[in-house]
Amino acid sequence: MQYIFQKKRNVVFNIALWFLYYSILLFIFSKGKSPLKIDYIYTFCFLAVMAISIVINTYFLVPRLLQKGKYLVFALAFVGLIVLFWQFYVLYFERLLDVIFTDYFFISYQSNLQAMTKFILLLIVSMLLRIFESWLYFNAEQNKHLQTENQRIQIQLSHLRAQINPHFLFNSLNVIYALAIEKKEETPEAIVQLSDVLRYIIYDADADRIKLKEEITLLKNYIAFQKFRTHGLENITFDINIQNKDFEIYPMLLLPLVENAFKHGMEKKVDNPFIKISLSQENTKFYFQIVNHNNSSQQKSNHEYSGVGLENIQSNLKIVYPERHQFQIEETAETFTVSLHITEEK
Repeated sequence: MQYIFQKKRNVVFNIALWFLYYSILLFIFSKGKSPLKIDYIYTFCFLAVMAISIVINTYFLVPRLLQKGKYLVFALAFVGLIVLFWQFYVLYFERLLDVIFTDYFFISYQSNLQAMTKFILLLIVSMLLRIFESWLYFNAEQNKHLQTENQRIQIQLSHLRAQINPHFLFNSLNVIYALAIEKKEETPEAIVQLSDVLRYIIYDADADRIKLKEEITLLKNYIAFQKFRTHGLENITFDINIQNKDFEIYPMLLLPLVENAFKHGMEKKVDNPFIKISLSQENTKFYFQIVNHNNSSQQKSNHEYSGVGLENIQSNLKIVYPERHQFQIEETAETFTVSLHITEEK
């Protein structure tokens, strides 16, 4: 249906355009006076000759040569079209018209130079209108494509966020559950810490960008919450070196990395567990690295470690930072390191 509507609109546009050409030429040839029958015929015949060249130029030379960057070939073809038109124009008005219209004796309304000038001007005008029409159509299609692509990206991002939130909530509730089973006095405080984290995830994570200082607050709250489970806060370091606290990044990129580090780097069965987090920002550059102990249970479940959390991170990065990020994972017998570099647009 849309294709048919587009075709009808093009037909109406072209009919209106040719009627405009005809009206202008008729006005010129009748010198602003009330046109006679011969004026209508002469204008139609003159426009008919020009129409052949205009159609060739508008629908063949412009889209296939000019708009594809073949400027030299187009220029030569354009000049050749003018020469051919001139030859046909002379033949047409000097010999053919008297044969076609035997009841009329045609006298040219203009000199050859005037006729050539009108033809070249009309050829250029029609060419510019064609380019303008193509530009409008191209922009309309681009806008439509961008809207569709933006909707697709938003749906995908929402889907990824929906995966992160239940995953984080499930792990956090396990911590609260363990504290409640052991009847720890810290349980109410842990619930408050968790509520601060959840408030961020529910309300702030839907934003396109979040200020770096707010993301840092989230990570600090999460680390404070995790201390109730790990009891090893002395083995956790968080180094921050930022130039601009209002620097903005995409939300929920860092929390899954910290969450996975706690899950695998602070196991009770591991001797001397640790987590080292470093975050820095300068100008348009952002760097985040997290290192944790690489224990045997983690090595047996690499697929789990790179499951929901890391897959979501990588998927989000490809969407919101295309060609502007580096995401690296380095693993040794002792450590597991994840590094993230982001370059924001100026």
